[in-house]
Amino acid sequence: MRKKQKTMEELLEEALVPEGEQPYEVPGNWVWVKLKTINKDKKRNIDPKSFKDETFELYSVPSFPEGSPEFIKGDEIGSSKQLVNKDEILLCKINPRINRVWKVLNNHGKFRQLASTEWIVISENKAIYSEYLLYLLKSPYFRKLIRAC
Repeated sequence: MRKKQKTMEELLEEALVPEGEQPYEVPGNWVWVKLKTINKDKKRNIDPKSFKDETFELYSVPSFPEGSPEFIKGDEIGSSKQLVNKDEILLCKINPRINRVWKVLNNHGKFRQLASTEWIVISENKAIYSEYLLYLLKSPYFRKLIRAC
């Protein structure tokens, strides 16, 4: 049986944060939305060991403090990863007390880009300015919310 597609009104109602739950007012052309509604892409998993001689640009939790991804051969990567694209936002899901939010850089197609599975990948969305989303996810307001989960 096919799942009934939701109407635009139903999708909008799911996405918008109810007025009573909005922490503060935003400009008239902005809206409060739930984070889960802006990230609809499916996981893009890859086993780098299948590409042992290929060099990857890897966004890992250990390389985060360095401020740049690792460049590493597939046969040196020990587990499955996620394919990522430039301008996607990475939100670390382990130890939320540590503020780890990263934006995938434009590498001009030199290497395929991967992220470890410790990251929630928030896909590029034309309706959302990625630099602002990066700022928001690093903000004290969001950090307080995520620590409460």
